[in-house]
Amino acid sequence: MALKWDISEYTPRSLQAYSPAEVRREYTRQRDIAMKRLKRMEQRGQTGWFYDRNKERFPYTRDLTDAEIRQRLSELADFVESPMSTVRGWQATKNKALNTLRQHGYEGINQGNLKDFGRFMEFYRASGYAKQYSSKRVAKMYSRVRSGKRSRSGSAVLLKAWDKWQKEQRT
Repeated sequence: MALKWDISEYTPRSLQAYSPAEVRREYTRQRDIAMKRLKRMEQRGQTGWFYDRNKERFPYTRDLTDAEIRQRLSELADFVESPMSTVRGWQATKNKALNTLRQHGYEGINQGNLKDFGRFMEFYRASGYAKQYSSKRVAKMYSRVRSGKRSRSGSAVLLKAWDKWQKEQRT
């Protein structure tokens, strides 16, 4: 078990019950665990939104006040407890996502293009198309377009958006 105390103790308020020295030691210990996990993820090419979000999130204790350390230790505990923070947990989460997509009939999405599909979905939502179509519908249209099939209404819009997105990624 990576956490020294019960997870409920890792709130900024609860951490006030511990001495600043204890909190600093635990922060340093948790930070070391987190940085090793992130390094392993990077070495295995398992980078993405989770890695990017956390790679520079936990500074050294010397750069933080006692109050900031309590806040960051709370965040570190959440990171360390997350299944996504380990290589094995990250892979299991990715496999679960692929299985869920397959169960819902989204053909054409696999290990090789799951990251691109996620980026495309982010683009699609941010571009305003999400107001027109739900994520489920966008995923279904994406699947049809990738397999060469065209849906009646939205696939032309999706195909155009997909092409535009791919071109922007290359430049």
